Amino acid sequence: MQEGMSSQNRSCAIFDLDGTLLLGPSSEGRFFLYLVYNGVISLKHLAFYMFNFLLTWRLRQNKAFYRGLDAEKLDRLAKEFVEKHLVKSLSREGLLQVQKEKKKGRKTILLSGCPNFLLKHILKHTGCDEAIGLNLEVKNGRFTGKYIPPYPFGRGKMLLVESLPCDRLSSSGYGNHISDKYFLSILKEPYCVNPGIFFKAYCKRKNMKVLIWKEKIKGSLSGT
Repeated sequence: MQEGMSSQNRSCAIFDLDGTLLLGPSSEGRFFLYLVYNGVISLKHLAFYMFNFLLTWRLRQNKAFYRGLDAEKLDRLAKEFVEKHLVKSLSREGLLQVQKEKKKGRKTILLSGCPNFLLKHILKHTGCDEAIGLNLEVKNGRFTGKYIPPYPFGRGKMLLVESLPCDRLSSSGYGNHISDKYFLSILKEPYCVNPGIFFKAYCKRKNMKVLIWKEKIKGSLSGT
């Protein structure tokens, strides 16, 4: 038994979102374009985003384009975006696997770098028990453009998994990107889903099972 793990901890199944349960471009990337199309993100927001990028050289962790946006309004738009557009790209095979894991008695967790205000609406359509995403800082009802660590990517995901009340020696994990190797490596049953060339090579070296999920649900299997 690993240090800090209790025999009372429950077995879990941890699912990455983008490229794993969600096929195609990333959830936040699509939502960003949705906000631009609807005039929510202006040239001012884009300019601040680029300025912040030049200061930090961090693209993935740069959330400056949310700066000053009303949190309640974005929550409403996120719900609308997920129900009208994003749900159609969920993986049928992935959602069926969520149900299989639940039948095994495992607690199913959606783990993603997607902001929580967006992820909570996606969660409802996956059948997962809970979701862990990125916490964005809000002051006076508006986003500041900053996030609250840890960032759920790479080693950050591993730190979050280590903090969960899950028995990692009897838990499974599903990821699609080479950066997912960190959290997958501490679980008993790691699965590589739709891996790219580098991750596929890594999975082969580690004798990890590769799953190919290509069929979109065009609806929802939650509650089945």
